[in-house]
Amino acid sequence: ILHSGGAYQRFLAMVRAQGGTDDLSQLPKSKYVVNCKATASGYITDFDTAGIGRAGILLGAGRQTKSDLLHYGAGFVLHCSIGDFIAVGDVLAQIYGDDLEQIEEAASELIECIHLGTERKEAPPLIAGRISASDL
Repeated sequence: ILHSGGAYQRFLAMVRAQGGTDDLSQLPKSKYVVNCKATASGYITDFDTAGIGRAGILLGAGRQTKSDLLHYGAGFVLHCSIGDFIAVGDVLAQIYGDDLEQIEEAASELIECIHLGTERKEAPPLIAGRISASDL
């Protein structure tokens, strides 16, 4: 379904059903895209996902309070997974934002959230299980 384009078409249908446009060029864009590079080497053992969320808040990609404004073009694209070997200087993520100071702060936080070890750890399954109506 991914390779056939079916998933993308389903996504666009959901966007249209909620009143959105399927013209993705209309999505907000950030002023800067900065590579976040590894400062140490090792195997990725896990991620501090709450910390990654806090790093996103620094960019405006999330809120601390209900009144905080969102920057819809801000965020991360992670280029690593649990079990990957990372060398110093490897790109861990791309960070999108409009303020270079905030991006640097988010990069520092993000690096701390990617935990490295000396032993390779097997990545957990992407789907932990399936629940159907008959299971309820």
